[in-house]
Amino acid sequence: MKSIILPLFICISTIATAQKKKDLLDEINKLKSNLREEKARADKAESSNKNMLTKLDFANSQVDEVKHENETLLKTINNFASVTKQKTANVESSLKTIKEKDAQLKVVNDALTEAEETRLAQLQTFKGKLNTIGKVGIQNNQLVLSIPNTELFLAVDGDGTLSEKGKMSLQKIAEVLKANTQYFIIIEGNSNAIEFKTEKALNNWDLSARQAAAIAHSLQIDHEIEPKRLKVTSNGEHGTTGVETVTKIIIDAQFDDFFSLIKDRMKK
Repeated sequence: MKSIILPLFICISTIATAQKKKDLLDEINKLKSNLREEKARADKAESSNKNMLTKLDFANSQVDEVKHENETLLKTINNFASVTKQKTANVESSLKTIKEKDAQLKVVNDALTEAEETRLAQLQTFKGKLNTIGKVGIQNNQLVLSIPNTELFLAVDGDGTLSEKGKMSLQKIAEVLKANTQYFIIIEGNSNAIEFKTEKALNNWDLSARQAAAIAHSLQIDHEIEPKRLKVTSNGEHGTTGVETVTKIIIDAQFDDFFSLIKDRMKK
């Protein structure tokens, strides 16, 4: 009986051990299978994570690029705004300058027009009052009255003694000069005498100076024209413009100073 039980026990133990071993192997295989599955999922997750990281890096690079473009665009906009503002300021400054120049030109043009009208009016006035005495005209922005010496002096080759007709002419001239006290008067004597009836005259320069001085003396003494307004010049035979000599009463309205002032203002 014992001999049967022992082998049976051993057999049963062997069978049980084999079954446990089989179960253990199955469990091991199952665990290996689970491990492989988990590893596969882990690899897949890692691959997915790498893809996500790649996409994230790309997205970050796109964000940085867009950010850089936005910063560049913002700088461009700011620069454009600054340039536009500066150009606007320049345009406003230019417009202001143009307006100032226009106003200045208007003042200048008005002044020129007024001066020209004044000069023409004075010329007409002088012509109306003095055209019976001599020729009235404008030379070098000055009003010039040219009177033949035969109309002024007793003798054109004498010592400059005024004739009665000459004195009457000076009376009319003095009336005009008194009405325009701001003007200076230049008396220009011209003589081309061949012979001199007075030993006092050395030559034609001397004679023309004496004649011009005689007119200045009469204007000052007889007609009370301020001497500081009077200036005397003389020409000899080389300074005359023709055979018939004349004395010129030059009324300097100081247009040269006026036009110089206008030119200076135009340059500014």
